[in-house]
Amino acid sequence: MNLNHLGTERNKAYNPGESLKLDLQEKLKFICLDGNEFPYSPSTKVLDTLAEVIKGGFINKYPDTTNRYLRKKVSEYVGVPEDYIIITNGADSAIKYICNAFYKRHVPLPLSDSCLVKQEKVTYHFFSSYAKSIGFHILYANKDIFSTSLKDFYDKRNTLNYIVNPSNPGGVLYKRSEILELVKSKRDSFFLIDEAYTEFEKESVTKYVPQFNNLIVIRSFSKSFGLAGMRIGFIVIDPEFSRKNIWPYKDNKEVSLLSQIAAITSLDDLDYMTNRVNKIKHDKKNLSKALSELGLDVINTSSNFVLIKDDRVVDLYKHLFKNNILTRIFDNWKGFMRISIGTTEEIDELLNVIGGFK
Repeated sequence: MNLNHLGTERNKAYNPGESLKLDLQEKLKFICLDGNEFPYSPSTKVLDTLAEVIKGGFINKYPDTTNRYLRKKVSEYVGVPEDYIIITNGADSAIKYICNAFYKRHVPLPLSDSCLVKQEKVTYHFFSSYAKSIGFHILYANKDIFSTSLKDFYDKRNTLNYIVNPSNPGGVLYKRSEILELVKSKRDSFFLIDEAYTEFEKESVTKYVPQFNNLIVIRSFSKSFGLAGMRIGFIVIDPEFSRKNIWPYKDNKEVSLLSQIAAITSLDDLDYMTNRVNKIKHDKKNLSKALSELGLDVINTSSNFVLIKDDRVVDLYKHLFKNNILTRIFDNWKGFMRISIGTTEEIDELLNVIGGFK
């Protein structure tokens, strides 16, 4: 990989991190702590079920295009009726459907064609990149990435408002009560809450979607269920809105047979997910302490990663890269490094390599 771009301005296209650009053989050479992936495989139950399906010769068949059984399982998991749920090819696909619904599909825009995003530049960048590509004008609510205030959403009037909770890459948690108060007070605006990391904290607003037709939530099976490679997520949204503005344009074969089965089986094995999430949170606490003892300024988060604040992060990134460890730095967010929580062995190797950084 060419590292010459590090520390310089890059184009505005979404950059997912270095490890997501590698093929599998290349990726196996690295400890990948840059993509906020679940560091463990899915549960044995999931793996065994997938193996049975493959051996049974079913993958020559199209998947269930209604996602009926998976929607039922998701409904039970998040506590909303099935008709509020749309299964998608990852949360990124969900973002596309929502943006298209508001812009390309000519949903009436009661306020403006602008979209308000919580933090300037460094919130989940794919949303801003895609929204801009179809014509949205992006406004930013707050330049302070660590601000927990939602005040700017009261001050500005926009049709669509995007909040990641817990946020990425800041790892900030917004209180459920404050989000719901905002949604309730601005019924002429829509609020898209990205809850990809919600299993790491318990402030989800998903179950309140039936109470507010201007509240939309997107979720993922990548961060807490170990299914990032399967590409599966879902939208929780008012069914009347989705019937008019999403379902008619949805690719109903986009979620593969194996992805649906993996997600269904994961939801049948929630104890595994819960135990692994608790371990990640425990390891995050230990990693933060160890990094602080190495003299680094560590910022704790409400997600599955820690942040380092240091003027030397580009040099540290290159040092780690030379030792086959990938972390994440940002061209538009100088002086910060994001480190995803890996396995115990990966964390030990990370600390050993950082200990040799000068």
